[in-house]
Amino acid sequence: VGASAKYLSCSLIIEEGLSIEELERVLGSLAKTCKDSGVNVVCGDTKVVPKGKCDKIFINTAGIGEIVCEGVELKNLKAGAKILISGDVGRHGGVVLAAREEFELGLDLKSDCKSLKEVVLKLFSAGIKPQTMRDATRGGLSAVLN
Repeated sequence: VGASAKYLSCSLIIEEGLSIEELERVLGSLAKTCKDSGVNVVCGDTKVVPKGKCDKIFINTAGIGEIVCEGVELKNLKAGAKILISGDVGRHGGVVLAAREEFELGLDLKSDCKSLKEVVLKLFSAGIKPQTMRDATRGGLSAVLN
């Protein structure tokens, strides 16, 4: 919230039998996203668990950043504030649910998961200071608004 990520830890829990191709795809995506965002992966760990003990791969990250806009905190939120949403609501959750439950939606639905760093930095450089910011990935829009 109000910070630009600089460093990331990345730990993997991999289910026995995960294909090397799938692992390379996941790590390639991570590397590209980090490069595009100017973030360095500086540490991590990898564990392999028996087949059936994990949903292919669990990725756990934690980041350290540099504050670029002071005072962007949840406690600053006031009644009547305008809510800005960076994209459509529910896409990421829908894609994850469909993949986990192996639903055939008949749509070419892709996750909207992406870095918002450049969008947020443009707000700051335009003199727009949000009262607070929140990722709706966990809990959805209702949790954010609550």
